[in-house]
Amino acid sequence: MNDSLTFGAISRNYGAQKFAYTTALVKPMTLPKSTSLINVATSSRPYLTSGKLWMKFSDGWYICSGAMMGKGIVNTAAHCVARFGKGTALGTGVASEVWFVPAATTNARTSLSTAGPVGAWSVRVMYIPACYTTTRVSDQCKNRNSGSVTSNDLAILRLNKNSSNKLPFDVGVGYYAHGWNGYGYTEGNEFIASSKVLGQITTLGYPNALGDSSSNLGGSMVRTDSASVYYEPATDVQNHVWGTQQTVGSSGSPVITNFGTAPVIDSSVAHPGLSPVRNVIVGAVSWLYTDKTQHVQGSSWYGQNAEYPDARYSDGVTNYGAGNIAYLLRAVCGRAPTYGGGQALGFCF
Repeated sequence: MNDSLTFGAISRNYGAQKFAYTTALVKPMTLPKSTSLINVATSSRPYLTSGKLWMKFSDGWYICSGAMMGKGIVNTAAHCVARFGKGTALGTGVASEVWFVPAATTNARTSLSTAGPVGAWSVRVMYIPACYTTTRVSDQCKNRNSGSVTSNDLAILRLNKNSSNKLPFDVGVGYYAHGWNGYGYTEGNEFIASSKVLGQITTLGYPNALGDSSSNLGGSMVRTDSASVYYEPATDVQNHVWGTQQTVGSSGSPVITNFGTAPVIDSSVAHPGLSPVRNVIVGAVSWLYTDKTQHVQGSSWYGQNAEYPDARYSDGVTNYGAGNIAYLLRAVCGRAPTYGGGQALGFCF
């Protein structure tokens, strides 16, 4: 089979759970006519805004994915940088060292400065829900299977400036918006079962079993587009799930609604939609089935839940939104000394 469409082909883009999806490398099928850059797709926004994470624990280095949610802050999954219920000791409870590489193009950690088109940034501070790291079982986030599926598997990482005194935003990486309580999702209609909250999402990550060559597995950005549904596997454990071929390593990938560049609309014949904001993160990849034939991933639902019930988290000036994601963003960006002061320091929006 060549790269052309095959007439009469039968779609097999789903696994045993029968979620239809498309997973593919973020890479042109052929070299562009005007340049030979291998990262021509990922080195421009909105792809450049996603990237790869390296985390060091006492038993070695691990990889995850993440995305910019501000000028110098990264959104990822809590389990990428912490171990559920294991406390906050460096190396055993939380990562002792973390690096973020926007639009990484290699699985090698030996030269992070050249691992992507704009370099790498180390993490200064990690903001993780207290219910995720606490050793006190009664205070842990609502979860299932000893924390493998939780309501609050999310984290915000504040970066250091690089050796040139710049943040990712300063070199054009940009950042995605954030949403809560199912932004872009619908309750359904006569064509869609109204008992399910349904959305269309995109993830951009670095699964370690996929790549652009056998020697670079986990070193190329991979995109998945899929329908996504609200999922509550246990009382107060709020998640959403979708179809995918991505594997371990894609944890922390942004779950994005309305991904891409908006077209210009002739409002006399077209409508922008009821949730039109583009490139909105509504979750970070959290879990997958150990059975590789299932082809499903899930994420904590960004928004109000048992641990973060408020509809508004504000520092007195800025409203960061509702629920878990807003609580963490206020902790990072809110006015000092009560909060981290990231907005005034230029790390946020």
